[in-house]
Amino acid sequence: MAQGIRMPEAARTEARLRETERMVGVGSWELVPAYGTITYSTGFARLLGLAPDEGLNLDAFAEMVHPEDRGILFEAIAGCIRQGSASCEYRVTRRDGKLRSLSVQGEMVREDPEYLRGAVLDVTDEREEQRERLAAVSLFEQGFDTAPIGMVFTDPEEGRYVRVNAAMCEFLQRSRQELLGLTFDEVTHPDDCGKDDDGRRAVLEGRSSSFQAEKRYLRPDGSAVWGSLHVTPVRGPDGSVQTFFSQIVDISERKEREARLEEDVQDAIWLARIRSALDEARLLLYSQPIVDLTSGETVQNELLLRMRDEDGSIIEPKEFLPVAERYGLISEIDRWVIRQAVAIAAGGSPTEFNLSGRSIGDPDILRELEAAIAQSGADPSLLVVEVTETAIVDQLEAGRDFAEGVEALGCRLALDDFGTGYASLSYLKHIPAHYLKIDIEFVRELACNDTDCRLVEGIVAFAKAFDQTTVAEGVEDQATLTRLRELGVDHGQGYLFARPAPCNRTGHAEAPALPSPSGSDPVGAVRVAFDGSPNRDLPSLLELCDRGVLLRGPGTSEQAKERRDLSRARRPPRVFPRPGGGLG
Repeated sequence: MAQGIRMPEAARTEARLRETERMVGVGSWELVPAYGTITYSTGFARLLGLAPDEGLNLDAFAEMVHPEDRGILFEAIAGCIRQGSASCEYRVTRRDGKLRSLSVQGEMVREDPEYLRGAVLDVTDEREEQRERLAAVSLFEQGFDTAPIGMVFTDPEEGRYVRVNAAMCEFLQRSRQELLGLTFDEVTHPDDCGKDDDGRRAVLEGRSSSFQAEKRYLRPDGSAVWGSLHVTPVRGPDGSVQTFFSQIVDISERKEREARLEEDVQDAIWLARIRSALDEARLLLYSQPIVDLTSGETVQNELLLRMRDEDGSIIEPKEFLPVAERYGLISEIDRWVIRQAVAIAAGGSPTEFNLSGRSIGDPDILRELEAAIAQSGADPSLLVVEVTETAIVDQLEAGRDFAEGVEALGCRLALDDFGTGYASLSYLKHIPAHYLKIDIEFVRELACNDTDCRLVEGIVAFAKAFDQTTVAEGVEDQATLTRLRELGVDHGQGYLFARPAPCNRTGHAEAPALPSPSGSDPVGAVRVAFDGSPNRDLPSLLELCDRGVLLRGPGTSEQAKERRDLSRARRPPRVFPRPGGGLG
């Protein structure tokens, strides 16, 4: 009984195959090329939306294949016949109008009649996923390449660029080929490399999921640009960092605005300090001698401006004069300098003083100088007005009027920093300058630099042609002094002769303080002080001895007293600056 009702084995096998086809979306087929007839399984019919008993031939099936893919179908059939097997993929339109993608495998059966058989698999979902992935990749690549900000992929170990976009190339002013051979350290300002290193290390060690930094990048010309950097790791299936994806936004303009704002804040602070120093008489004059290189005598003293801060510290002019020039306080400072310099010259001391470039175009400055001379009775020939060569060249017409005005007053003109700011010396024909002060840049290495020697030699020759006196600035050693003498430079100024020091009413530097003789060599101390003194004569030597250093040697205490009395008799009364810094 059981035997009679059991499903035949062949039917059961066929049922299992149909179920399998349904589950995995496959079907089978046979094609007799000679007749073009196609037989197919239930799974095949299900894939194409066919009725199980619907007749199908090659032409009808070809009509279901997407027009762009029909060539693929016929080429696969021909290949299968020739080679014995073939595979292909094409799109078909089901009976319900839906488009599906089929992957087909076939083989040739050499029987009579010969036929092709094979299997078909629906790969629509897989191809749709692939298309979506490709579309996403395409969109990312388009976004990466055309993004208005820098986009970069870097190797996580070496930090080498493996992909960059056009915006990054423009930001760094380098080609894509150049950047792909560099690491991020090689295009980062040395002071900012640590920002990258620390952040990437934290990500690699799992201490951070990403990092941000603001840093400076270097262009091939050495200029620096600011970028805001955001770095995210791209991880593989195992969670390891495969690459770093970085986005860089150019923030140079923002940084420049911040810097300008900070500069404005600092300027405001300096303006308040300068204004306070002017109101409280805390401007000072230091003095440095200018020496005749042939005789070794001091021919005049240059007055150098300083400012005493509220805490008593001395501020160099480079710290406050640029701000004073930008905001107009320099004219008031120049007038103060003129009054002090003329007062010193009125005492009979040859005096040189500096004026700013702005004063060159200010006719009131010359009127101030004229009034001060008239009021003090100073000999104008003792006054040398010093301005930079650049200031004259930058405003040549006004510079010529200024120089002629100085000469008309009976004063002399010195061009400072000579040799650094001119393109042609022809302007000297129109500027009645008496002194050319050779810039320290040409003097510093004069003893060992042939180029500087030739430049200085040329300046000397030019000055002699215009009957001008040359002054070398920054003379600091004997070798340089010797070379200057050989080249025919007239005067010198620098630490070899004396450092700038607070000056008295005569325009000379106050004598330097001497160490206590206790536990030291008093004779050596006097020699050091005497060598640094601008006036190396007997009264100066006796004055130094009188200031607490006793020369030990032959002679009695009475003889020492006679020397001190002689010193007091020969030197004029000393006048010190008032506490506020003015001369009294």
